[in-house]
Amino acid sequence: MLIWIWGSPLPTAKVEAWTLQGHRVVHRDFDEAEPEAEPDLVLITDGEDSPEQTQRLEALRLLATKSVKTKALFHAVAQPFPSDGLAQWAAWNAWPDALESDCWEIAIPAMHDSEALRLEWRALAAALQLELVFCPNRGGMVTPRVLACLINEAYLTRDQGVATAEDIDLGMRYGTNYPRGPFEWCRRIGAPRIVRALDAWAALDPDQDAYKVAEGLRQEALSQQNKLL
Repeated sequence: MLIWIWGSPLPTAKVEAWTLQGHRVVHRDFDEAEPEAEPDLVLITDGEDSPEQTQRLEALRLLATKSVKTKALFHAVAQPFPSDGLAQWAAWNAWPDALESDCWEIAIPAMHDSEALRLEWRALAAALQLELVFCPNRGGMVTPRVLACLINEAYLTRDQGVATAEDIDLGMRYGTNYPRGPFEWCRRIGAPRIVRALDAWAALDPDQDAYKVAEGLRQEALSQQNKLL
């Protein structure tokens, strides 16, 4: 199987495992010249995080109209994924821990969702020793929504003086057996990503208070963005 990566690289261990299985993983720029071979799978790992999101969607649309076999996963967490009439597109969660997992969440637009199409995706995933969880095409799917809200609540707890960030991380790791504390997760994922997602979900569901961003989390996101300027 030929796999293209558009965006930030996959974890090395994942690429090495696929290579040992006989697959070929190629990191490409979305605006490269015509390839010598048609990919079986395209993974867009930075999608909505990239300032070139529109160009990547357009490049993916062009590829999909030329290909009869290529399937593509576009990193889309904050917003529902546009179908554009192409059944071989789906959204997925490309936050760091998700890339390392052998269980991936994807969302097929409702206009195309069918058991036959799900079987095609499952067969492709099985060739990569992956399990797929099919989610409704709503921003966030499952894990990002739960994780972002958990991180947001941790910032609220810290902001209210209930506990320090270190104590909250310890309590969640040892009290609930989570692999990371919420502040550790935030550092790994990036506060700007989390705030962008929460703001998008709040706009889609304005009656839901759970997506109101904690002041400390928003300040952390601004601080990280300013360091990049």
